[in-house]
Amino acid sequence: MKGFEESQSRLKLLEKAKELGYCCEEYLLSPIQFGVPNSRLRYYFLATLNHKESPGGAVARVLPVDCCVSLEDTEESRTNAQRQIRDYLEEYVDPTPHRIKAEHVTKRGRVMDILTADSRRSCCFTGGYSRYAEGTGSVLRLTPPSEEEIEPMQRAIELGRSYDYAGDWSILELRYFTPREILNLHCFPETYSFPSSCTVKQCYKLLGNSINAHVVEQLCRHILRHEGTLIDANFAATLHHLPATGNAPKRQKKES
Repeated sequence: MKGFEESQSRLKLLEKAKELGYCCEEYLLSPIQFGVPNSRLRYYFLATLNHKESPGGAVARVLPVDCCVSLEDTEESRTNAQRQIRDYLEEYVDPTPHRIKAEHVTKRGRVMDILTADSRRSCCFTGGYSRYAEGTGSVLRLTPPSEEEIEPMQRAIELGRSYDYAGDWSILELRYFTPREILNLHCFPETYSFPSSCTVKQCYKLLGNSINAHVVEQLCRHILRHEGTLIDANFAATLHHLPATGNAPKRQKKES
């Protein structure tokens, strides 16, 4: 996670890796830099055993590929991605088991990061998602906007902000993102699923400890380009669960 780049452990890791002949690269990257509407700033350490000199300087904040945009740390949670949240939602979801209780919305709604399907950003999902209201991930608004809300809501979306709801909290319907939807935002392939024995809260906890698969894909591509490695057909197939542009997966259908 962010913060490791300032630790003594990181210095020891670099020292030992260089001592063993590894060329090291360090990055702080978030999926939103690759067009995915989710903030998940993480430290990535790349090491290749080629006995080349490691690039010096600070931890890089952008990967040198066309599909990655530069981003300041202060901008991460307020940056819009190319795609909307709706592209990562399941097509058919029974909102009942994921709906947030009305009394909880009334009491804690003001600290929640509330999105609509049109939003182009979302907060980092943590292992405490659904257990704590603040700072654990965004929630989805189900209540259609009133006529008076449409313009300010659209303006908030364009600015990459959560709409500042000023209505009656007791009638505002919200739900949590499903584990499958968070998997989609983490860019896991459609074929990936949790064991049936996992509860929803266990899934949220596992997702909170995860990293974005598309970011990892781009880092793998970067290493292979940098090393001039030929990619065989089988390995190339493992890198193609998402196009290099970071497009959203197909929306998941749920049986009724």
